Amino acid sequence: MAKYRAVPFIGLVTVALAVLASLDVSASDGANSLRERLSREVDRFADRFDGVVLVAQGKEILVERALGVSDGRNGAANRPDTLFRIGSISKQMTAVTILVLAEEGKVELDASLSYYLPEYPRESLSRDGVEVTIEHLLHHTSGVVRAEKLAGFESKMWSEPIRPALFLSELSKQPLEFTPGTKYAYSNSGYMLLGEVVRRVTGDSFEAALRSRLLDPLGMTDTGIALDAERRARLARGRFPLGSLWLDGMDVFNLSDTNLSDLKSSGAVFSSARDLWRWTRLFRDPDSAPLRRASIKAMTTPGLEKYGYGVVVEGEGLWRQIWHNGAISPLGFSSELAIFPEQGFVVVVLSNDDYVLGTGQRLRKNLVAVLKDDPPAQKPEPGLKEQLTALGIGGLMFFKRGEPRLLVAPLALVWWLWAAMRRRPRSRLSWLEKTLSPLSFAALGLGVIADGAARSWIIWSGSAGLAVVGWLLASRIANEPWADKSRLKHATGIGISVLLLLFVGKTLDPVGIPRLLVAWSGSVGALALSLRKFSAKNTARVEETSKYGS
Repeated sequence: MAKYRAVPFIGLVTVALAVLASLDVSASDGANSLRERLSREVDRFADRFDGVVLVAQGKEILVERALGVSDGRNGAANRPDTLFRIGSISKQMTAVTILVLAEEGKVELDASLSYYLPEYPRESLSRDGVEVTIEHLLHHTSGVVRAEKLAGFESKMWSEPIRPALFLSELSKQPLEFTPGTKYAYSNSGYMLLGEVVRRVTGDSFEAALRSRLLDPLGMTDTGIALDAERRARLARGRFPLGSLWLDGMDVFNLSDTNLSDLKSSGAVFSSARDLWRWTRLFRDPDSAPLRRASIKAMTTPGLEKYGYGVVVEGEGLWRQIWHNGAISPLGFSSELAIFPEQGFVVVVLSNDDYVLGTGQRLRKNLVAVLKDDPPAQKPEPGLKEQLTALGIGGLMFFKRGEPRLLVAPLALVWWLWAAMRRRPRSRLSWLEKTLSPLSFAALGLGVIADGAARSWIIWSGSAGLAVVGWLLASRIANEPWADKSRLKHATGIGISVLLLLFVGKTLDPVGIPRLLVAWSGSVGALALSLRKFSAKNTARVEETSKYGS
């Protein structure tokens, strides 16, 4: 009987193995399908993105792509091991360093900041009887004034070293903006103060404390602050739009690594896509991380505005997301890091293109949508809002290598042309020329002074130059003897405006007509007003001729 019973048993085993094999094939097909969809989404952004993209699940990399150039001077291509400045993603590393020190008994999260920085005036660290604590700084709820608001700090930040002692001295003179713990206000100052706390309690540099406690245990050999020769050669050079050109940030501002190291704990870390993937092990597999599970839980518990300690925490359940982005806009770097601990997914997007264009952010959102099996909603090209934000007021920008696109008509040019069209031969200046023209240049001058850097002048030089040329041309033509008739003068002025519009806007997408109309609304309005004046003058002339004869 035993041998007869073995037959159905063997059959069941065979069936089970077949089912398992089919499930394995199905899972493999699903993984391949996901890889293909992720890869296709990256391809959509390929012409508009310089950087490295990595998507992984657990210990497996699903997609790793290097796109565009790492150095615009020589056209060197980005590679998977290219290094990037990661900006504010550095903050979560600062937060974890503080938590490790708390586990070592060297820092208490509920302790007053004044305990660690005794020279900081206590009255500058309290409001309504509430003192700033370490946890307030981690949550961005301290009320400490943002570094960018300190007089002269923003203009000096990228042109000369800002020493910690000077920073603390200037910051300590400012009262808190609100009662600690009552509001959320993102602050680089807070994380710079945390870096100083790390230095004080360890007796070492922030980078040394970060490396010994986190980077080395996690095997992150391509992450740090100071660059040796080998890593410097692999660091991408950031590119950012300035006026009408793509310029190399490092050359324009003559920046040094010293300047960035002074920002250390708020955003000066460099890293690679693979190293950031290694970093996410803290959240994906807390038991194997150099930090207790309870500390990770505290870090990823959202406070005000969904902000934990150096990370944003959104959603719940299987699709709970821990993420942050970073940017060093004057250097042209941007970064995106998203982690889904329950699913094991990680999305890393590192770029040496300007952050305000939002390309990396849109790519990250689309890749997350693919992971969720949702339709990607973000377009590769930046919208009008990002375009205007990137430039500020007017001019040209290169969205794609060799492809200039109009953002918005230089306002000065529009008004100068309108003023020139209204001039009469040998007449006194009109009220428009007396008021708006000087005001345009006054605004230009104030912009340069307020910014405190040559950047404003470079941004405006294209607009100002076009304005002067347009005014001279239109004014010269309008005052020629052969252009004495009102009709010819106005037609000439309008023609110049239209030609300039076509010349500058000809490279716009054919499908971007609505954007063109919005961007040139100032020109359309000015031309409409000019035509109205022209029509009114000719109507009056016709009426006068019919009344008194020619």
